[in-house]
Amino acid sequence: MSDNENIWMSFLKKPTIYDKKQEIVFYKVFHILKIIEKDRVFMNEYNRMNQIQVYRAAIKIQKENVYKEQTLQNQLEEKQKQELKLRQQFEIQRNENEKQLESKIQAIYSEADRTSILQCFETFINHKIFLHKLQIHVSIIKRYATHLKMLKSYMKLTIRSKIFQNAKEVFFRYLNR
Repeated sequence: MSDNENIWMSFLKKPTIYDKKQEIVFYKVFHILKIIEKDRVFMNEYNRMNQIQVYRAAIKIQKENVYKEQTLQNQLEEKQKQELKLRQQFEIQRNENEKQLESKIQAIYSEADRTSILQCFETFINHKIFLHKLQIHVSIIKRYATHLKMLKSYMKLTIRSKIFQNAKEVFFRYLNR
């Protein structure tokens, strides 16, 4: 029993003079107070249930927001990984293209060097017939030496210097014949 019920029950048990109407009024008031108390208990329970539902809904929304945030973060990380892979592939492709271009240029240079050296040797062989006299021999040697010096200045450090050495040896072999 609640406090209100105890008060009314104690009031009713007291030996007092009252008439039937007063008793009915007291019982009606007592009944109304009981209903009010039940409504108050019901409303407290209802409010508590509403708060629980609100908390559950808030927790659900928070979980959904966390999940959405995680999926967005994962998508962002995937896009960053894909972008990094594309950048790396682009760098690799660019490096390969540069190497291919460099090798093509090197092949063109080496082919040009070979043809110019062969042209020099062909002219040298064609003129070897006329090298009977010492003066002609010396002038041709000077001319081919200057031509080989010019070739050497156009050659690169590693490959072209080796070609020049080979050309020089071949040149002196032809001279010694």
